[in-house]
Amino acid sequence: MSDNLLYNEKIMDRFINPQNVGDIENPDAVAEVGSASCGDVLRISMKIDPKTRIVLDAKAKIFGCGTAISAADVAMSL
Repeated sequence: MSDNLLYNEKIMDRFINPQNVGDIENPDAVAEVGSASCGDVLRISMKIDPKTRIVLDAKAKIFGCGTAISAADVAMSL
């Protein structure tokens, strides 16, 4: 890791190359937390199997710092 990085390389990679960002069309569940006034907002949309209640897909839209964006992206990994 470079001494010039504020965040470690894994966090920076998820910030620059998020894998689970976006919206799911016709989601089964949606949640939004945070406040734009404090700087972090997270919106999660999910597709859930109605019989097994297993999450089939999850996406997030995040407004916030690099750590918040990276953590939300990792959290949406199935």
